[in-house]
Amino acid sequence: MSVKSGRWCLCKMMDTFSKLHVDLSATRDRKDRAELMRAYFDSEPDGRNRHWAKYLLSHGEQKRYITYYELRRCTSECTELPLWLIEECIQHTGNVTEAITLLVKTNASQGNVPLYTIMERIHTDRAESIESKLQYVQSVWKTVSESSLYIFNKLITAGYRSPVSKKEIDHIAGPEDVLSTPLRTIKAVLLYISQTEYTFAVWNNDLLVPIVKTTRGMQPGDHLHIRKFVATNTRERFGPVHSINPELVFEIGFEAVERASRRKSGVKLISPRIMKRCHNAGLEDVDRVEVLHSMVDS
Repeated sequence: MSVKSGRWCLCKMMDTFSKLHVDLSATRDRKDRAELMRAYFDSEPDGRNRHWAKYLLSHGEQKRYITYYELRRCTSECTELPLWLIEECIQHTGNVTEAITLLVKTNASQGNVPLYTIMERIHTDRAESIESKLQYVQSVWKTVSESSLYIFNKLITAGYRSPVSKKEIDHIAGPEDVLSTPLRTIKAVLLYISQTEYTFAVWNNDLLVPIVKTTRGMQPGDHLHIRKFVATNTRERFGPVHSINPELVFEIGFEAVERASRRKSGVKLISPRIMKRCHNAGLEDVDRVEVLHSMVDS
């Protein structure tokens, strides 16, 4: 891989946010940049990734996960090169992140580390030793694609620079879709369905208790699948409400949890949103209500 005018020549398969960043950096026309961003936000299925993409592109405040000195040490351990040689490479390129990205080798053909897991790790206050940090960085280096190494190294050193203005990204992403995107998730099973809302449940001992009613975020394809499922899996009907066999598991996102003594679950999810259907999940994968109670306590 080579560096030219501060831009990376990328392979075809790459992490979507890395590709978006490079495409935006190489595009001068404002309308073309808008189309690139719109395509990203329309196609990215995970709301948590959309949230952090908007945060970064909007020039959100960055938090340093690792210092440049620690990054040099990490590179030395990973490549088995002496520190003095790494320093020579940095002097030659004139940029710490670019030099280290070129030195670190990866066999991964496509980045499979979600953006949100990286950003949540960076922005979560935790008593983490430097050894733990170096171990995490090296594990990501071995996992992400070559094209994503540069962006990752910029993120962990708080050196990322957005290629667009905050006004541009605000106009495209919209405050409702991204700023309110939840960062906490649980797995819940669909229990009831009506024309206007879906009711999801979690375990409370051996019983499934309703936890949230929403259709927000549901994908059109999942809507269609659910309607077909209801036709042959309805257990009872209460007017317009169908009680269905508890087989369809979804990931539900939310911003926070509040206590709600009048509800069977004892809690209420704030700004809930359906993130995705968990195709291979069963009832044994559905979360327990105690998980949500612990979030209130924390």
